[in-house]
Amino acid sequence: MAFAPEQKPAPLAVKIRDMQIADVAEVYAIEIASYSQPWPLSCFLDELTKNHFAQYCVAESEGQVIGYAGQWAIADEGHITTIAVDYGFRRRRVAEQLLVGQI
Repeated sequence: MAFAPEQKPAPLAVKIRDMQIADVAEVYAIEIASYSQPWPLSCFLDELTKNHFAQYCVAESEGQVIGYAGQWAIADEGHITTIAVDYGFRRRRVAEQLLVGQI
């Protein structure tokens, strides 16, 4: 019996931009859907407003936030703190674009 190769959706072109406080509700919805122990909402707000080492971005498609990534940039190093993509948009190279957008 021959198996057909797995059909992968085409990569999705997204807009990568800095995360804003207005994005946190959409980001948090992705966070709680993606992780069994999600960050509290307050962590995202603190990262955006209090942590001078934090850099966060979102992936946007047709005006909707569909993914996000964050890092701490300290000296010449970056530490990825979080990354997630909405379930319906996974396997479309969105996370890859978020990582490239962070550099």
